[in-house]
Amino acid sequence: MSVFQLQCSIFMILLTKFRLGLKVEIGILFLMLILRVLENVLQPSFLQKMIVLNLLDKIGGDSQIIICIFVNYDCDMDSPNIFERVVNCQLKTSVGPPSGLTTTLSAVQDIFLRHESVQCLVSIIKSIGAWRDQQLKIGDSGLPRSFESDTSSERPSTSIVEDGVFPDSELHPEMNFELLDTATLEQHRASKIERQVSNFFMLG
Repeated sequence: MSVFQLQCSIFMILLTKFRLGLKVEIGILFLMLILRVLENVLQPSFLQKMIVLNLLDKIGGDSQIIICIFVNYDCDMDSPNIFERVVNCQLKTSVGPPSGLTTTLSAVQDIFLRHESVQCLVSIIKSIGAWRDQQLKIGDSGLPRSFESDTSSERPSTSIVEDGVFPDSELHPEMNFELLDTATLEQHRASKIERQVSNFFMLG
């Protein structure tokens, strides 16, 4: 097992078992391990990229983790858009390098990476669909999930939102632990994009 493969294995353990209290750390590791490899277009390491794509395929197969990543980073005003960047990188990998761009990958390696990227994207789409179906079933049953306020108040403000439920101090305090639906996610995401656009024009 290579050092990089070991690092990714440790990262997967942290993401699946310890994400509640390691939001900031997991965000940093996403940037250092995953996105650093995915966004390297000119001189990518085929082995490292395959390791990352295999890891993302496992992550993409877990709807709970996928939604947690989107809610805690892409919908958080102060966090990087990890979900968006991961998906965009996989889209770019799936279509191959731009015309005229020379990379260190062979034609066979490029085709293999394209196939793996498509598989990862399919896993993500299926997971999001499964999560959406679950929300519809919960809505039909009339039994929304919630946490006791005394339990959630013990969570630190940097903890990760779990199961699509915001802690009282996390991102949107007035929600009071309500189960997230698609409209709420879209509202949080739109608010973040609006703020980023405003900051861009202010800096300009």
